[in-house]
Amino acid sequence: MITIKVKKRNDEIVEIESKGHARYNVSGRDIICSAVSILFINAVNSLEKFTKDKVEIKSDDGYLKITVKSSSKEGQLLLNSLVLGLTELEKENRRKNLIIHFI
Repeated sequence: MITIKVKKRNDEIVEIESKGHARYNVSGRDIICSAVSILFINAVNSLEKFTKDKVEIKSDDGYLKITVKSSSKEGQLLLNSLVLGLTELEKENRRKNLIIHFI
């Protein structure tokens, strides 16, 4: 199961953390893990390319974390787009392999 925590402060995303593996299929064929990974990678690449936001990225096997140090309106839009993609994936998967908590 992948557990994602989205932390907000003053209606702005300050941290998004993903832990675990979906176990939807065997490693290398797990479309849920792949989808979560690509959504995070695209968000991080977009933040770096299109904004001057300061973010800290941590990653390891089954672990991804974006900590926002400073953000812009555009950066928040990109982060909200990431959350939208993740929540749609959660709905499509009926919360079997992926669950999101807003804190």
